[in-house]
Amino acid sequence: MVSSDAHHRAPSEGIQFDNLSGEREYGAWANYGQSKLANLLFANQLAKRLEGSYDVLYRGESGRSAHEFIIDLRPFEKTSGVVAEDVAKRLMDYGFHAPTMSFPVVGTLMIEPTESESLEGLDRFV
Repeated sequence: MVSSDAHHRAPSEGIQFDNLSGEREYGAWANYGQSKLANLLFANQLAKRLEGSYDVLYRGESGRSAHEFIIDLRPFEKTSGVVAEDVAKRLMDYGFHAPTMSFPVVGTLMIEPTESESLEGLDRFV
């Protein structure tokens, strides 16, 4: 389930990497849809890369997340005393936007990468 279906407005061929800023051709809805599709792709790619280290909660039947995903940090609290707030603060120390904490599950982080995040930024996050 996603909170918006705007990703369906992206061009039928998907993200136009050679026209990300609309220099060649611009359509407001198509560009907006392209950015929402990027949100979905980035969130699912990050979730996939982190799934060996964290439990990813609330995936759909297909195993995919929405435009955000939730990682469960409760096991770390049990083994090390590190809580979600500690991880969120550390992410901010490294220049990342603070993720949503403990919603909808206490002891978790909701991670929502933006469409403007670079590949290097996503790699650094992982």
